[in-house]
Formats: sequence, structure tokens, C-alpha cells
Amino acid sequence: MNNFQKNIFKTIELEPLVFDAFDYMVVRFIYTKPLNGTDLDIMVYYDNTGTIYDKDAVGFGQNPNDIKIPTNITPDVDAYLWWATDDVSLPAGECVEAVVIGINKFNTTELPISTNINVYLRVGWFNTIGEGTVNLELKTYLGGTMSKVGTDIINTDGVLVNNQTKTVTVTSGIGQVTELNSNLVGVITYNKVDNTAILT
Repeated sequence: MNNFQKNIFKTIELEPLVFDAFDYMVVRFIYTKPLNGTDLDIMVYYDNTGTIYDKDAVGFGQNPNDIKIPTNITPDVDAYLWWATDDVSLPAGECVEAVVIGINKFNTTELPISTNINVYLRVGWFNTIGEGTVNLELKTYLGGTMSKVGTDIINTDGVLVNNQTKTVTVTSGIGQVTELNSNLVGVITYNKVDNTAILT
């Protein structure tokens, strides 16, 4: 293989998304109903932390509590994971489901064994599968206040550190999202030493 061919192959490799130090990360799953599909459901969870919260997911139909983890924490913004709610209201148009990755709160409260903490992003269609395209938007902030607005979660008065988007195709469904009935669309690996993250 000559150098020209090597360079071609190098340019099409998918690079991981890298995130500088942050306080909050909001992950949004954005799609158009019914073109892309109907009723996208999420399953977001920590894994390989060595704590009781491994694979304890937020998202529609997840147990023990699909909205936030831990289930009894208040206010909601202090949760390790905080999901806005299920987006099923619009008959057609742009839909969004959002979850806050409260990894700093998790890191200061719990004692994960690993330096690198993983957050798994799984999704599937509860209803019909259309073209399947979903935009995965990840925004990170320093400071500010997080608040729920419908099925979205926004930051007020904080500094936007990163704003990155990854387009994925979701082919799994139809029915309750589980590990077996979903697409893994990303893994966020958070380094608790330097407070940075990579999405692969």
C-alpha cells in the first residue's frame, strides 16, 4: 500500500470525541418523528465503577427508578444520572430526550475502584423504526444551573465548554429497551483524575 492510499484510509477513520474538564454533561438524543422513527427510548448507565450503581439505568421502563439515580436524591440536579422524561407528546416533528451525566457528583460521593468511569449510551425504538437516524448531542458546562424544560435539560449562566454531535443509526426495536434490545451508540469514558472524558 502506497503513502497516498494510507492517507486516504487515515482520513476516514472515526476519531473519538474528546471533552475538556467540566462540571455538567448533557447528552441529547434528537430525531424527527416519524421520518427517523417513533418513540425513541434511552438506556443510560454507569458500568465498571465497582459500586452498587453499575448498570442501574435511567430511561423509559428502567428499574428501580427511570428518572434519576440514586432514586431518593434531592434536588434532581444532584443525581448521578438525571433523565428529563419520555418524549412522546408530538405527533410529528423534532423530538429530544436529554439526560444529565452527574459524574462529578458521583465521583465525589462514591468511591469508584477504577480511575476511568464508563457511561453506556443505549437506544432503541419503542414504536416504529423509520430511517433510524439520531443525532447524539453532547454539551459540557462549567458552573451554572441545570433545569428541566419539557423533555430537555438546559444550563443557565454556565460556561459552555464543549458542544459536539455524533450521528448514529438506530436499528433496534420494537419494544422495551434492554441490553439485548438496543443499539450501543456510544461509551463515555471519564477520567476522574483530570476530569476529562472521551466518547467512543
